[in-house]
Parts: sequence; C-alpha cells; structure tokens
Amino acid sequence: MSACLCRKDSKTLVLRNRTPLPVAWRLRGLEKLGEDFSVSLREGIVGPRAEFGVHLYFKATKPLSIKKTIQLEVRGTVPSLAEPGRGISPALLGMETVLGGHPAKGAKG
Repeated sequence: MSACLCRKDSKTLVLRNRTPLPVAWRLRGLEKLGEDFSVSLREGIVGPRAEFGVHLYFKATKPLSIKKTIQLEVRGTVPSLAEPGRGISPALLGMETVLGGHPAKGAKG
C-alpha cells in the first residue's frame, strides 16, 4: 500500500511585453520534468504592452528530487525577426518574466 503524498503547489509566471509589437514565446524542456508537473499553456503570443500569466502546477505522486531546467524562448513576430535562427534576447524585446511576484532570475525589470 503506497502512501499519498498529497502535496500540491502552483506558481504563476507572468510574461510582460513592454514593446509596441507582439512577442511570441515558448517553454522548452517541460518533457524532462515528468508527470508531477504541468503548465496551463506551453506557447503563445503576448500582445503589445500587455502581460500574460502562465500557470505552473506541481502534484507529488512519489518522493523525488528534481534539478532540471526549463527555458523560456522569446522571439519577435515581425517576419524578419521570426526567421529560424534569429532568436532575440527577451531583454532586447522589452520582455520580462515574474515568478511568484518577484522578477525571475536574470530578468530585467
């Protein structure tokens, strides 16, 4: 008989676009986290001068220790900026991330 860990947690990753152009984003590496983690949306577009919240969920099914990294990929939606291999730094696009009410590590604010 296995014991229920019944531990749940969630965080909201807020993506803020401070530019006059829409910005496309995508989370990469989620498949490495396993079944205990899920997200509300894996990719999308943040409109001009807008923000969008991505919800991250955790539900423990067994004891584990995880040291994995996920990446936020950001690119412009203007055709010349969205070409393959022309990724642009989130800071150059005026994009910032906030996790749990605090700027994410390495984010500009």
